[in-house]
Amino acid sequence: MEITLAESLCGFKRIIQTLDQRKLLISNPPGTVIGNETYRSVANEGMPMRGSDGRVKGQLIIIFLVTFPQNEYTGENLKVIGDILPPRPDYGYCDDGQVLKSELYDPKSSSRRRRQQASQGETVECASQ
Repeated sequence: MEITLAESLCGFKRIIQTLDQRKLLISNPPGTVIGNETYRSVANEGMPMRGSDGRVKGQLIIIFLVTFPQNEYTGENLKVIGDILPPRPDYGYCDDGQVLKSELYDPKSSSRRRRQQASQGETVECASQ
């Protein structure tokens, strides 16, 4: 179930439809944070248990995927958010003062590129030390 960052932090109520067409209200109270890829279960709302003629059901497992905003925050918005959240830890600095910038990385496209290179006879090898 996809939820927004605001829902993750501030709570939510959602209705989901089960395979047998019933509707269930799934909620999380404000202050109970749900992290990305968190698993939660609802007892007796899952698949029917074998040999029970559908009368006994297992757990309904819900995987929560938190969607984050796309670079929408600047200036005053960031200050407000920073004031609300717990302080960021200070990890200090490297001795040489070098600052490196990270870039977005897509493992799917990277593995696809490696497969294409391998199919074309290109290989990447690590140098031995």
